[in-house]
Amino acid sequence: MFPEACAGDIAPVSSPVSSEEARMSAGSLGDRDLLSSVCHDLKAPLASMTMGVAFLRRVLPRSDDPTSRVVDALHRASARMSRTVASFSDLAKLQMGELELDVRVVPLGEILQAAFDMSLPEARSEKVELALDIDPATSALRLTCDRARVIQVLWQLYVCASRVLPASCEVTLRARHDKQADVAVLEVEATRPAEAPGRPIGTDLSKPELTIARGLVALHRGRLDVTTSGDVLKLSFTLPVSTSTTSGPEGTPPSSSERSEPA
Repeated sequence: MFPEACAGDIAPVSSPVSSEEARMSAGSLGDRDLLSSVCHDLKAPLASMTMGVAFLRRVLPRSDDPTSRVVDALHRASARMSRTVASFSDLAKLQMGELELDVRVVPLGEILQAAFDMSLPEARSEKVELALDIDPATSALRLTCDRARVIQVLWQLYVCASRVLPASCEVTLRARHDKQADVAVLEVEATRPAEAPGRPIGTDLSKPELTIARGLVALHRGRLDVTTSGDVLKLSFTLPVSTSTTSGPEGTPPSSSERSEPA
């Protein structure tokens, strides 16, 4: 998706670009600019709505009355929309090769717990049983990654899974250590209980979320796999385990950056 470009890949001047190729390239660039512009224009009204809902949650008494339930629903909707707008903005940056990673050494358990906490309110509202599966040894592993972006990948994969789930399904966020390859394997697994009524788990995954997740995983030099067997949908990706033991000031590991290549 993001080919590595080098000087040797540039076509010689004597190889003309067809008018059709030029038109498609210009159209693709225009689409990316339009996507970036739309995301920018949505941020201001969305920020006003988010602040308004936050104000209502702060001043209204917390109870289970209809007003509180409506405000809570608005809060979830505004948070979901904020993440959606941010995701499409990231998609435009990925396509234009403008997205950079803030790479640090981070405990794996901290990442998985943060992704679980982010997904839990949405899972509860959708009546999806969400579980966390990571053993203490795996939790202590340290990854060289962009913490926020890996959490975002797990969120995007949860969204992909939740949109094809029938009723009474379970979603598990899981991590394990592949010692042979020395990588961490992070999984979002959706399971439909055999006795549950309704249709099997769907396979038509949401394309924007899956595209963004693939792009972010690729930036980390990882690989994202999707497997399904009717009652189980598994979305997994790998990240290298850190071998660094040095840290920067106040225990913060030294950071570096990675930039995406234009699609």
